[in-house]
Amino acid sequence: MTDSQWSFVTRSRPVYLMLALITVGLGLTSRKFANHLPAILHKNAGDILWATMVFFLVALLLPTLSTLRVAVITGAFSLAIECLKLAKIGWLVAFRNHPIGHLIFGSVFSYTNLLCYAVGILLGAATEWRILSGKPIKR
Repeated sequence: MTDSQWSFVTRSRPVYLMLALITVGLGLTSRKFANHLPAILHKNAGDILWATMVFFLVALLLPTLSTLRVAVITGAFSLAIECLKLAKIGWLVAFRNHPIGHLIFGSVFSYTNLLCYAVGILLGAATEWRILSGKPIKR
């Protein structure tokens, strides 16, 4: 694909804020009604939607970056958060034990979470590419 086939798209911050908030709502709902979801999504839906939300927040904060760069930053952030679960720092453990800390950081390192994050990032990128703009963003 040549550069001329890539078009520039300006991200609308209010749209990305709304997408992030909708994703938070879907994630919380997926936790509350997990028993009504297919077995594979009982726990994984929340992790997938968490990464999707992070994708939208990165896009909101850095609106001029390409979709690929947003995805890479989201992936690096998600990996860092997952690796922090291995740290047994007192204040971090205490924060993870709080409901909000648990939603942000989780509690137990899992390779499955890394796969869920990848799916969530792809979901965010697909939403951006197809639903919002129909075209990828290139910087």
